[in-house]
Amino acid sequence: MHLSDLISSEFIFLNVSAYTNIEAISILADYLFNKKVVKASFKQAVLQREETSPTGLQTKSAGIAIPHTDIEHVNRNIIAIAVLKEPVYFCSMEDPQRKIETNLVFMLALQDPHGHLNVLKELIMVFQDEETLSHLISSSTPEELYGYLRNRS
Repeated sequence: MHLSDLISSEFIFLNVSAYTNIEAISILADYLFNKKVVKASFKQAVLQREETSPTGLQTKSAGIAIPHTDIEHVNRNIIAIAVLKEPVYFCSMEDPQRKIETNLVFMLALQDPHGHLNVLKELIMVFQDEETLSHLISSSTPEELYGYLRNRS
């Protein structure tokens, strides 16, 4: 399973208005549920996991969150991406007491338990490239953001 197989412009959202990390998660989870990508239990499972195992990641130029949950809540593999209009705070995966101002949310809906690690590795490589991150944040259309990710993976 590769990043390029999991992204689609249909699941990329720009200028998303969310005032909390819970709202950002809910917006993406509700969309995935409405598209039948995930089960009704998905949103609550992601929110619960975020409380115990935060997914915020600080890079040099952006705060990123990678919310996800267990495979039993997923119907098919996809990554939903939100570029937030204004940052919200996610707790750091490295130090749950630290809050990270987050601009990008990559919500993973994956059925393969081993696929999570491969996808996370690919995402981390993308996140380490400052130029790519800058392009992702400043994309003017979902198709443009999709193109940057496809070219990187």
